[in-house]
Amino acid sequence: MKVLVLSDTHLPERAKDLPKKLYQELENVSLIIHAGDLTEWWVLEKLQGFAPLKAVRGNMDAREVKEKLPEKDIFEFEGVRIGLIHGYGSPAETRRRVEEAFRDENPKLIVYGHTHQPLVEEVGDVTWLNPGSPTDFVFAPFFSFAYLEVEGGTVHRVELIRID
Repeated sequence: MKVLVLSDTHLPERAKDLPKKLYQELENVSLIIHAGDLTEWWVLEKLQGFAPLKAVRGNMDAREVKEKLPEKDIFEFEGVRIGLIHGYGSPAETRRRVEEAFRDENPKLIVYGHTHQPLVEEVGDVTWLNPGSPTDFVFAPFFSFAYLEVEGGTVHRVELIRID
């Protein structure tokens, strides 16, 4: 199953809408994961029109978003235990704080955002993924999102997609 992962869309502050390339890719996914800072509720509603959505709130989200979405989520998809959180603090301390948030949860995949810095890393039997931001250059080397292929309890592929 193909999963599209994004974070830090910051709409409409950083862009009026999502990039065209992202909309094209949303047509072919089974699940969307958003790691916070949607900013406005309409972004979530728009994404839900493409596929089921798992999302958490971020520090820049509007009050309505913060009231309706959890700070973190643990869920299973295709047999893979996934931890989802936005993250907080300076970019240098975000990873440590995310690790602390999932210390006793045993996810096989940890998805987070906040830093706008795309990252895929294997640490032991855990895959760490930060999809970066498709709209905000603050701390980011480029605009990005990510794909996962998940099946039978295994993450088969993680790919960061650069948006030019």
